[in-house]
Amino acid sequence: MHRTILYIFLLGCLALLHGCDDTKTAKDVEIKRQLEGAWTYEFQDVHGRTVSGLQTLKADGKFLVNESKEHEVERSEGEWFVTDELLKQKTTQLEEKKLGTMQMLFFTCKISELQANSFTCRDDVTKQSFFFKRSLAG
Repeated sequence: MHRTILYIFLLGCLALLHGCDDTKTAKDVEIKRQLEGAWTYEFQDVHGRTVSGLQTLKADGKFLVNESKEHEVERSEGEWFVTDELLKQKTTQLEEKKLGTMQMLFFTCKISELQANSFTCRDDVTKQSFFFKRSLAG
């Protein structure tokens, strides 16, 4: 029992350390600049349904996801940054409820096909791809 608790605690600490890595290269700074703004996104959920929403990546490193209610996905907000060409997000609030340190959600995906008005992002853990398109909203 104590081993399990220690194991969970260590995994949480490693996730926090990984999520806090914000070493910035010139390329990462440029990618972050290009990503600032409002984006509509789309992906297939585990049931094959298309989920879409609006995400705003602010210059101050904060993000806001104001999801469409089509699939009742939560509204969330938190911090975002780019390291090693990876878009990283740490969700600190869900549906206006602040999350505790061990409740925070982390999302990392590899940016590809970055253009002025669109990009694709792939989560190598879930093998899921997300398509983002620049939005006039936000």
